[in-house]
Amino acid sequence: MSDNEFQHIGPTSAGPEVAPAEIDSTETASTESGTATAGSGAASGPLDGHPTGPDAAGTPGAYAAGRGLSSTGCRPLTLTDRISAVHSGPQGPKIAAVFDFGGTVVHGLTPLSRWRRSGRTLDASLAAGIRGARAEGEYERFLQRAMQSWAGRTEAELDEAGARLFRSKVYEQLYPEAWQLIRAHEAAGHTLILASCLTRFQVLPVAAELDIPHALYTEMAVADGVLTGQVAGKPLWRTGKAEAVRRYAAAHDLDLPNGYAYADTLTDLPLLELVGRPAAVNPDAGLARQARERDWPTLSFRPRASIGSRDIARTAAGFTALLTGAAAGIAGAAVRPGRHGTTPATLDHAASTRAASPPHEATPLESTVTSTEYTATAGRHQRMADAMIARAADTTLRATGVRLRITGAEYARAPRPAVFVFNHQSQFDIVVLAAVLRGGVTAVVKREITANPVFGPLLRFTGATFIDRSDTASAKAALTPVVRTLRGGLSIAVAPEGTRSRSPRVGPFKKGAFHIAIQAGVPIVPVVIRNAGEIVRRDSMVVRHGTVEVAVLPPIDVGGWRPDAMTDDVERVRQLFVETLLHWPAPDGA
Repeated sequence: MSDNEFQHIGPTSAGPEVAPAEIDSTETASTESGTATAGSGAASGPLDGHPTGPDAAGTPGAYAAGRGLSSTGCRPLTLTDRISAVHSGPQGPKIAAVFDFGGTVVHGLTPLSRWRRSGRTLDASLAAGIRGARAEGEYERFLQRAMQSWAGRTEAELDEAGARLFRSKVYEQLYPEAWQLIRAHEAAGHTLILASCLTRFQVLPVAAELDIPHALYTEMAVADGVLTGQVAGKPLWRTGKAEAVRRYAAAHDLDLPNGYAYADTLTDLPLLELVGRPAAVNPDAGLARQARERDWPTLSFRPRASIGSRDIARTAAGFTALLTGAAAGIAGAAVRPGRHGTTPATLDHAASTRAASPPHEATPLESTVTSTEYTATAGRHQRMADAMIARAADTTLRATGVRLRITGAEYARAPRPAVFVFNHQSQFDIVVLAAVLRGGVTAVVKREITANPVFGPLLRFTGATFIDRSDTASAKAALTPVVRTLRGGLSIAVAPEGTRSRSPRVGPFKKGAFHIAIQAGVPIVPVVIRNAGEIVRRDSMVVRHGTVEVAVLPPIDVGGWRPDAMTDDVERVRQLFVETLLHWPAPDGA
């Protein structure tokens, strides 16, 4: 195997069909604010089926019209077209790609009553700025309040408050479309710049999450690590922002006439005028008029909808369906064995392998029955677990109105067993994986999930392995029986990032899943999930209506990997996730 490619191995046998009701190629999704039509194929937008906003291609919809746009008044551009233009345009680090902050990369935070009620005046003042100012007076009021409330505070206090605000709320307001556009500019080698009239305490956490290495913001005066209550220099408002970008470009020899800029308000007209390839994002009426007169393209990003009563009701229905579906699956399998998930032959092999395990590795169940009794009992238990997985996933998806659009379903069925690795952004990933993989699989999850009153018991029933991430030695020891599980015929699902991400970014991969695959002699199968974080946010359990897209990639043979030298191999697997998210494949049957 060369350094630049993987050896792929194809399906070896047919497996259980993915339920047709869960696969969708073309969909019209009823939403809170109307109807959003989701097309199929690689050109579909990144948020097909999102509860609000324009259609899947990213063209202006009701939201844009409400802000003074008409479908014919401006030059609307799909996100796909803009990304194609970036790929075909000038390349390299001399080309700047400048992104405004509020309204362009971040939707904003409203209302602020939560922060005021919490008593965290520092957090409230930071959140107030992230709402975005659209007029001179509004920005001046924010700046005056900030200077007054921050005076005498240390930089460390503000840094921590900004990070806390991002972790708790701001990450939910990031536009996934902006993330995708930023990644396209990154792939083109452009110099990425985040420019804002706000302060570093609000801007830098977002820049870090979006992997934007250069940020320009309004500096606050500091003396001995304490804020003085004054602004250092000129605020980056109107011409101030444009001047800061111009100075940065001159200092770094950037080619602004061939550069790109994105902003949403008329106050940023000087910034857009700096570059040769400007675009208005969700423009207000004034900027929409300027874009129309100058023939600038406009992009429409979907607004970040707040949680509504229908979302709460949908979530309650989903949890009810999850539990009743799980119970029905178990009961049905108890009287009709062998109809879900793995085949009886696989189950018998798995049970026999576990029955033959050394005494010191025996499970509590094994210690109370004979080998023959255990084989039958384990096989019956696995059939019930498989039925529970499939039925619970199907009923939950139907109850919540969440659809799946799957690419590469054949790789979810064979070869088995395998180690399925997936990117992790939402607790809803558990339901998505259950619907895609159906059965014959268990999971390796963090120990904290045992406290979850719903997923904890269900995962325990499937034989999941719970690891303590804070104790490396304990975690490694807990993974040892997983190799035996794979050799017994059951597949394993693992999130190699080790935690849920706050954006579509794919975090660094840990190596545990790959060590397991090498030791067990089974392939790695990447499962790329897109949009699950929009259906259920990272730190939420509320389910929103929409579509989750899943791409199951061809299996990767790790037989030739060296356990002591596989850092580059693991990184190439991670890069497969990154590339798939950027260049999404057409769904099966498209």
